[in-house]
Amino acid sequence: MLHANADRDQILATLAPLCQDIDRDILQDFVTRMDPDYFSAFPPKTLASHVK
Repeated sequence: MLHANADRDQILATLAPLCQDIDRDILQDFVTRMDPDYFSAFPPKTLASHVK
């Protein structure tokens, strides 16, 4: 799971390889809109499945 204090760039860098079929703008919008605590609640693979 990502640390609650992870910045948006770190989150994008973690999720991008798991979401290669998702447009970068859509992924960035998703990360921007979600509360930072959300990213610490789920492991990266689960977060990627939420985007998809």
